[in-house]
Amino acid sequence: MNKRKLTARQERFCEEFLLDLNATQAAIRAGYSAKTAHSCGPRLLANAGVAAAIALAKQARAEATKIDSDWVLREAVTLYQRCIQEIKPALHPKSRRQLKDDSGNLLFTFNAAGANRSLELVGKHVDIGAFKDRLEVSGGISLVERLQRGRARARMPCQPVSTLPAPKT
Repeated sequence: MNKRKLTARQERFCEEFLLDLNATQAAIRAGYSAKTAHSCGPRLLANAGVAAAIALAKQARAEATKIDSDWVLREAVTLYQRCIQEIKPALHPKSRRQLKDDSGNLLFTFNAAGANRSLELVGKHVDIGAFKDRLEVSGGISLVERLQRGRARARMPCQPVSTLPAPKT
């Protein structure tokens, strides 16, 4: 950790950053130039002393509010359950009669977006891997080799870039 004391503006930046977690706006509110705030804010966040002060303040805020990862998980589960429980009949906007599907079954609505988002948060929190973006890389042949083999299969002549005809203008 950086042993040097923060300047008054750096301390002010830390306080302002905790309001909305926007480095650019925090830099402006702390008295840095609005013209350079977009680069000054991230630079301040990279400063070891500023980063340590922000981390310490976040930890103190979490302890004071008693908001931690367990609380977030509990609230996300509660929100999901609430979204699912609030099932209402789907009504026609003008006649206010309940809508039916093509088979004659009654239709109902609920907050699907809220339920979906809360499930996503729960899934990420418990790290079940259901919502992870995956990128699979095979150790086989390169993309260029695959393209060349594909051209050969299609019986297309493979010309080097330098021998290709110039585009017409």
